[in-house]
Parts: sequence; C-alpha cells; structure tokens
Amino acid sequence: MIPSGADPDDVGMNGREFIARVGKWAKARGVSVHFDESAGPGSHGTLYVGARKTTVKDRKQEIGKGLLAKMLDDLGIERADFQMAQRRKRR
Repeated sequence: MIPSGADPDDVGMNGREFIARVGKWAKARGVSVHFDESAGPGSHGTLYVGARKTTVKDRKQEIGKGLLAKMLDDLGIERADFQMAQRRKRR
C-alpha cells in the first residue's frame, strides 16, 4: 500500500535502485556517473554524478522521502526530472 502523499515511483526504492535510476538519468544527459563503495563508512558509499556527489547509505535498505530529497539536491537533480526518467523507461 502506498502511504498518503507519497509518490508511487519513490515508495520502496532502496540504495541500489537509486544508483541505477541516477545512472539512467545521467546517461540520458551525457553526464558521467561513478559509485565508489570504498568511499564511506561500513555499508555507505559515494555516488559521483558529474562534479557533484552524495553519500548512499546501505544499498539494501529503503530510502526515506527526506533522504531521497537531500540526495537529489546534493546531485543537482530535479525530482520531476528524476521521476520522468523512470517513467520513460517503463513505456
């Protein structure tokens, strides 16, 4: 069940899925993307997109709505663009 006010595209997304979606977003724009799993404590890693970066927590756990917004902001990705990239893939 989707929580009230949540975007169905964001519900249940874990760190691994976030990295994959960012990769698709970046590829469509010709932007370089790289995930460095050694650049972070424990199960954390750093995702580089162009000249920007963000920390990705445990790739197996779900990403909360607030953390997702912060990570997208760190990378300079508009939430609407991020969601549109996913919707295009489904068609």
